Amino acid sequence: MLALNLPERLLPGMRCPPLCSVAVRRNKSAHRSILACAANIVGNTKGDARNWQDVSHSCLTRLKAYDMEQTKRLLEVMAKLRDPVDGCDWDLEQTFETIAPYTIEEAYEVADAIDKGDVDSIKEELGDLLFQVVFQSQVAVDNGLFDFEAVAKSIADKMIHRHPHVFGDKKFTREELKAHWEKSKADERAKRATQNVSALDGVALPLPALTRAEKIQSRAARVGFDWTSLQPVLGKLDEELAELRSALAQSDASSAEGSSGAGLPRARTAQQTAERTAEQAKGQTQDQVKEQAKEQAKEQIEEELGDLLFSVTNVARHIKVDPELALRKATAKFERRFRYVEDAIAADGLAMDSASEELLDKYWRLAKQQQS
Repeated sequence: MLALNLPERLLPGMRCPPLCSVAVRRNKSAHRSILACAANIVGNTKGDARNWQDVSHSCLTRLKAYDMEQTKRLLEVMAKLRDPVDGCDWDLEQTFETIAPYTIEEAYEVADAIDKGDVDSIKEELGDLLFQVVFQSQVAVDNGLFDFEAVAKSIADKMIHRHPHVFGDKKFTREELKAHWEKSKADERAKRATQNVSALDGVALPLPALTRAEKIQSRAARVGFDWTSLQPVLGKLDEELAELRSALAQSDASSAEGSSGAGLPRARTAQQTAERTAEQAKGQTQDQVKEQAKEQAKEQIEEELGDLLFSVTNVARHIKVDPELALRKATAKFERRFRYVEDAIAADGLAMDSASEELLDKYWRLAKQQQS
């Protein structure tokens, strides 16, 4: 953090707040502006009654002209890209729907840069994500809907409403603040609703599946639909695993029956016989019936696996672990170990697909030992 060169008598031991520091590093004239502003404020109060947040807020108010310069430039760049006469054909073709996947992708790239701790990459990826907001806003402008300023106003108004303890005179404990935050979001959803309001409204469909599952579960828990302890949650996990095993076993039995008729049990329940007869009555051949049975078995396995993953997510929620983060870390761990095995196999002059299972297992165990 960069300290302001104010006289010691004015700001003994104080350093410039983080936001001021960023502005100072960007712009030397901004440095002079902050210096004059802070010195004036502290000097006028004789250094006794003002805290540093007051100084920071007043100094940042003076920085508005500097802070918006590049933002305005970015908006102008975007408007030029979408200019009907001189713009870019690709940019002009885009809609809310076509840009949305890129917005999601850029958000993930921000998260990846943060995970890597690469400050330059974080800055670059945040810029790419900001461009997505600007792009969507320009599409809205071109369709006579809203502009970037309206987007900024909307989120600023929302944050002020959700933080009355910061922008007003409310006092909250940590738990009261959390309750207020959730109530504010629920009220906002209710205002937007065009039909009966559900506790599950507003959980976005494009979210990663684990994240969305956790959010859905948390919403249900807020209105009392939840187990009060971990034990039944673990019991449900065991139940879902057993059901997946059962679906897999039934699929294996069905496949075996379909591949060979000799020596295999042919007994069917009355319901199964009736269903088979009904299918054949529809004019389906025996092969078509078998193919349909395979598809049904696959759907059943998929359903049971989904139930299992949902239960795993519920366990994560109850033990306060982010399932998405946990899976990302597990995947990264596997990647590190796999790369170690690849390098070791290559050092032996072999290819991965020609190495024996015993050799692969040996190097995998070594990777676990060295990276534990």
